[in-house]
Amino acid sequence: MKSSITTKPIILAAALTTIFSAGAFADDAPANIDADAVSLKQAIMVAKKHTGGEPMEAEREVEMGQALYEIELIGDNGNNFYTVISATTGEVVISREKRERDHDDLIEQAAWLSGVKSGQFKSLEAALSDAENQNSAQVYEIELEDDHNVSYEMKLVKADGSTMETRLAAQ
Repeated sequence: MKSSITTKPIILAAALTTIFSAGAFADDAPANIDADAVSLKQAIMVAKKHTGGEPMEAEREVEMGQALYEIELIGDNGNNFYTVISATTGEVVISREKRERDHDDLIEQAAWLSGVKSGQFKSLEAALSDAENQNSAQVYEIELEDDHNVSYEMKLVKADGSTMETRLAAQ
């Protein structure tokens, strides 16, 4: 009976370690800044050239052992583009266009796009570059937030593989 009481905390500790270790990799962060042949910044440029849209959100994902960048862009006509770029080759894996159906989202996207074009808001690429320069790190996820103030929320990886989060105002 004593051995089973002693092993229960060990089993529980092992289970918790496994759960928390898996959580550390849940956001698909690269191992370090040199993990991918193509950076998120480069992938965004490929997606812009491919679609002609303005990027609103971009993130690194690992699916079936492959590192990919998912990039959402908006075009002048109000269409959204969803483009996937290989982090290994920089090639467009898939790209599709869809019409935004939610009226409030469409108005929000139009206001943001107008703000970027007029210079009222910083573009996603400018915010990404600023964050990388200020933190000596590489952005692997960036998204537009407009809860109260328009800003960009980002996740970055440093040379040693540690990660951090930051937020930069879009204005």
